[in-house]
Order: sequence, then C-alpha cells, then structure tokens
Amino acid sequence: MVYNGYRNGYWWWEKPAGTWVLMKEKRLGNALDYTKKWNWVTSGASIPGDWDYMAWIEGEDWNDVWNHLYELKSENFEVLAQVPIKSWWNESWKDKWW
Repeated sequence: MVYNGYRNGYWWWEKPAGTWVLMKEKRLGNALDYTKKWNWVTSGASIPGDWDYMAWIEGEDWNDVWNHLYELKSENFEVLAQVPIKSWWNESWKDKWW
C-alpha cells in the first residue's frame, strides 16, 4: 500500500545519478511537505512499515546525490539509501510508461 504519493513532474531518468531512499520522520506527517519543496526529489510516497516514506533522490553526479542525503539528515530525517544507480532509460518507452 502507498499513501500520499508525490511526483514533481520530472522523470527519474532525467538526471544522471540517483537513489531510492527510505526515510523515517522525527515527527510523522512532515515528509510530503518537505519533498514538495526540494526539486531534487523526483517522486515519493508514504509507505507502511518501519520506514515512513520512500523517495527517489536525483542529482547531476554522486556528490550532488550525497549532498541531498545530508540535507535530508539535517532536516531530522533518518535515511537509508538503497542501491544508487546511474540513470539510463530507453526514450522510446517514455510515451508508454503510464
């Protein structure tokens, strides 16, 4: 189940680097507000379980991605970065994605 999903209008493959991040909030219910203010959060959703939120964090390079993770931590989120990947996408699928 997914609750309170968010997408900023960009696609995850539009930046060269990124990672899925699990987030745990110090005060429940703030993640959606925070993710909307950061243009480097491509999409995210509230999730049930041990973690409160999952989001795709993107950057121009790995240093950019790690700086965003540090920014999340400075906003009092506990974070767990999943497998970081270099973005690649077959553009011919863009129109068929949804």
